[in-house]
Amino acid sequence: MIGATWSEIDLERRIWVIPPERLKDQRTRTEPHRIPLSQEVVEVLQALPRLGDYVFAGHKPGSPLHSIAMLQATKAMNRDAAGQPLWVDPKSGRSVTPHGFRATFRTWGEDVGFARELLEEALGHQIGTVVERAYRRTDSFDRRRTVMQAWADFCCGRGHPAASGPPEAEASVLSGYRFPVNATR
Repeated sequence: MIGATWSEIDLERRIWVIPPERLKDQRTRTEPHRIPLSQEVVEVLQALPRLGDYVFAGHKPGSPLHSIAMLQATKAMNRDAAGQPLWVDPKSGRSVTPHGFRATFRTWGEDVGFARELLEEALGHQIGTVVERAYRRTDSFDRRRTVMQAWADFCCGRGHPAASGPPEAEASVLSGYRFPVNATR
């Protein structure tokens, strides 16, 4: 979201549209990537000052926040008073990283029962083979809206009522979900 511009975001419709030229896989993408925004994200965006074209403005006028800023903020949040990391991946021994937030979302989504395709689409990944993509006529936007609101509910500590999760998931799984084991404190 670092390079997001205000013109890409429609707060009323709760959608962020990233044009294909700003996507990582722009050589194979011809359509923009539509991202449903949770109510909480909309509230945060509404509270932000408008300091230019970019949602997250950089130090230089007219420039976005530098990508290293997220890494620095993550490192700063992950230090205790002695400077030691608070969260470490028990498998790799590495401290948390910004990319780890994406992995945590993907792990959470799978653990609570959301369909793989919805999670991959939410992450902006292409789904299926070239042939499958040629026949796929949906980006599952409305279903992904449910995923993103459930993720916001989880991040805000509200748990997961069965109504906000996937229809096939059991309420006990959704309401009992806790932070993934691979991202312990």
